[in-house]
Amino acid sequence: MLLRLDLQCFAEKTEKATPRKKQDARKKGQVAKSTDLSNALVLLGSFSFLSFYGELAGPRILRLFTSGLSDGLLWDLTEESTALLFKNILVDAVLIAAPIVFIAWLAAIVSTISQVGFLIT
Repeated sequence: MLLRLDLQCFAEKTEKATPRKKQDARKKGQVAKSTDLSNALVLLGSFSFLSFYGELAGPRILRLFTSGLSDGLLWDLTEESTALLFKNILVDAVLIAAPIVFIAWLAAIVSTISQVGFLIT
């Protein structure tokens, strides 16, 4: 049994894309982007920031835990006091985590723009 194959389907492209085709592909959002590079830059930025931010966040985290485990246990739990306790813990947690999240977000944006350029799709 003989099979006829069109070998051009398996051939590599012999000519490079024209600038017009590249521009059309870019408009469609078809651009080369490495997710590994983006992830590496986010991790590098986050851990670099944590190396000096940890000195500032450490006492805050310790104060959050000590107040929660000592003062928080002595509260008379009512609906109002529970809401106040939750609000206080939430505000402290956001103040601790927000700078880290912002730096990770900023590193992701910078890595994307450095690879793709400013492109809105």
